Amino acid sequence: NDPASHLILPDVTGLIPDTGQTKCYDDAGEIACPQSGEAFHGQDAAYTINPPSYVKIDAQGYYLPDSATNWAMVHDLVTGLIWATSNGHHTYTWYDISEDFLSVLNDSSFGGFHDWRLPTLEELRAIVDNGVLHGQTVNTHFFHIAGATYPYYWSSTTFAEDASYAWVLDFDHGGDRKERKSDDHYVLAVRGGKAESIGNLVANADGTVTDTSTGLMW
Repeated sequence: NDPASHLILPDVTGLIPDTGQTKCYDDAGEIACPQSGEAFHGQDAAYTINPPSYVKIDAQGYYLPDSATNWAMVHDLVTGLIWATSNGHHTYTWYDISEDFLSVLNDSSFGGFHDWRLPTLEELRAIVDNGVLHGQTVNTHFFHIAGATYPYYWSSTTFAEDASYAWVLDFDHGGDRKERKSDDHYVLAVRGGKAESIGNLVANADGTVTDTSTGLMW
């Protein structure tokens, strides 16, 4: 990447990054990924779509080389989203995020932008690397994630069955769960149109599911 080039602002693509899954399994455990026609063929690890691709950005909105050791934002070239890489590892209740964190970024035009927001659960999932078996399930070469045992990060997605809860993502394991909005957890800020098209799934009458974002059928 050209470290002298200024950030170009693309539209949110709606594309799904590859999950990073590299292993296949049968009923007993891990196996070599089956070929077409073999039992257990068709697992995630056998396919690669849209490999994750990131660019570091400085606080003025300029691209940096991958070797840069000081950066403020990350541009996800697959989804088009831009992430603020760290909030100093402070924690917030879900209710306090807008006033105590996002408003600070937006009022100061952090990175030259004033539309920072809380990511949806699907947007957080899009930066998870499911190929990581031990350690943080995110590319730490680009993202600064808290080193807590359970680094839960808030999403903007409210739990449908109880509005006093919202979804968090645990970057230590790559899973998600609901937490009370009054609890304190970490935050990543994102900007760009909400990638609501990530993972649009349609249940077909024959028992299969079509992902309208990629055209894949499951």
